[in-house]
Amino acid sequence: MSKRGAYVIVGLLASAAFCCSLALGNLFFENLSLNNDEAVYVLEAQMFGEGDVTLSDSAHGDAFRPWMSGRVGGDRLVLVQQPTLPALMALSEALFGTMRIALAAIAAATVVAMYALTNALLRDLRIAVVTSACFVLSPLVMVQSAMFVSYVLAVSLTAASLALLTRGLDRQTQGQRFRPWLVGAGLFEGLLLCTRPLEGIIFGGVIFAWAFLRSANVRIAIRAMMWVYVASTPLLIVALAYNSFTTGDPFTFALWTIGGDDSFGFGMRSIAEHSQFIHVGPWEAWLALRVNLRAFPHWIVGGVVSLPLAVWGASRLWTISRSVFWLVIVQLCLTPFAYFFYYGNYLIIGGRNLYGPHYYLSLLLPTMVLLGVGLVDLAGRRRVLLLGVIGAMALGMAIEIPDKVNVNISARDAIAAEVELVESTVQEPAIVLIPKGKDGPYILHPWGAFSNPPGLDSDVLYAVDLGARSLELVERFPDRRFYRFAISGNGDPADPSAPHSGPFIEPLTVVSGSGLNISASAKKIDRLFVDDELFRCSGSASAITIDVTLSSTTLAGCTELPIALNRSAAHVRIFAGADDTSVAAYLPIGRLPQSETSNGVAQRLAVFAPPSLNEMEGDSILHSLPPIAVPWFDLKITAS
Repeated sequence: MSKRGAYVIVGLLASAAFCCSLALGNLFFENLSLNNDEAVYVLEAQMFGEGDVTLSDSAHGDAFRPWMSGRVGGDRLVLVQQPTLPALMALSEALFGTMRIALAAIAAATVVAMYALTNALLRDLRIAVVTSACFVLSPLVMVQSAMFVSYVLAVSLTAASLALLTRGLDRQTQGQRFRPWLVGAGLFEGLLLCTRPLEGIIFGGVIFAWAFLRSANVRIAIRAMMWVYVASTPLLIVALAYNSFTTGDPFTFALWTIGGDDSFGFGMRSIAEHSQFIHVGPWEAWLALRVNLRAFPHWIVGGVVSLPLAVWGASRLWTISRSVFWLVIVQLCLTPFAYFFYYGNYLIIGGRNLYGPHYYLSLLLPTMVLLGVGLVDLAGRRRVLLLGVIGAMALGMAIEIPDKVNVNISARDAIAAEVELVESTVQEPAIVLIPKGKDGPYILHPWGAFSNPPGLDSDVLYAVDLGARSLELVERFPDRRFYRFAISGNGDPADPSAPHSGPFIEPLTVVSGSGLNISASAKKIDRLFVDDELFRCSGSASAITIDVTLSSTTLAGCTELPIALNRSAAHVRIFAGADDTSVAAYLPIGRLPQSETSNGVAQRLAVFAPPSLNEMEGDSILHSLPPIAVPWFDLKITAS
């Protein structure tokens, strides 16, 4: 194969990766994915586009605080993602009007880097071209290159640095001019450190091993390493300067400001402030490593069918180049070893069926080399055998891909339904209250599609439902309509009797007065979920008791059950429905404990005695919640 022919094929493969990134991004991830890191990258890119590196803490507060953001003082919120990819996305948005061009360009560049690396390692154009083709056709690359995450970019930088390092080592051994190659390798390593620090540290170990494996003697290896490490220093200084601008300390990364504990090692770990701590020990680490590595073959070209071919490629590589063989072994071992001690490895288990084990995407570099060597070797032996192997790989892909497509279509449609619900229901300007996620009160998690611009200046804003504190937003945004987004029915097994199933939006208004008269009727005898309440008593710090009485004597078989409630205080404000109705989630009414009844006598069902309302965080107060059937209430609210 001629160089020109190889360049043409690699150019076509890079173009295919470019188009695939754009196509899959628009087909599956138009509203982003369930991986909420995407939404953080997009927000950070928008921030860079407006010339900022932090957000205003006072403007965002708790209601608008984004996922994966840390408070660093000086009225600043910093986002955790490293700046390289967001900067490229911001540049793409400025030049082309879309951030997806950046992702597509990165995918294309990674294909070229893969070709350059393989050719530098083995000096065989055919293997380099086949390796690049295998890389492009791997589902893990297809999916990750269409998402706003930095794993493909990290692989591109790793491949480019290793290719330049290999060229530099070979030229140094041959007595030719080598320093520009090593400096280039160091610059790419420095950029990798700025992009994904852990990947940069792991690759630093690969550089160390490869310098000794490829060099003629120890002196050449040490000199080469020094050139690479020194050349990476300027970009490391840039990373420290970025830390200084964002966190206020050059040696404090943004990830360390978000609370929780996701440090290396074992113990109690939590991803962020408000998130639940879980114990991660050697057994959990081994489970995560085993599950993710077991998933990895299902995301390469050919699926698990390609594993025997990779083994065959390894056997042939041993005869072609012992040094490259050991480089492959180092890469295959070093990444899993490092992630064994990282808590995040445990967290990605749930997403492996949707997006693959993305922490292990760098393993594609050695794996694709093995596949390329194996296929080219078979081509030189028996073409019939080669055609059989390619047919088996195609069959493996045909088996693997449908499940991956189906789960992503399901996730895409669920996200699109929620976005469409908001767009079709909400009248601008508005604020949509969304529930707290399992990891705490954050925007962008778990609903990454519900995002706010950095300046909070869009016609529709999303705010976390903070209970009684959400009424503060009425004073801050008096000209906006208010809505509540929630998921009930099938989406919330704790709320089977809710009058909605799945996501729903209800308009809210503010009823204000010295007292509120509330009448309610039970529509369905069933269990229901009591959400945070949204009410406040102004100017009163005393506890208020609410008596709930029935004017009927029995619940059995009842479909319309009138209930009278009276509440009075110095001043009461409450979110209600825009038509003066509201569901029970917005009042301290819900799963009411039942007691014996006597005919003709009004029955007290429950007494609510909340603490001082101006100190409440919005949690509903119920004395007892036995698992028995209770009504879902329709409410009529008037002020007096």
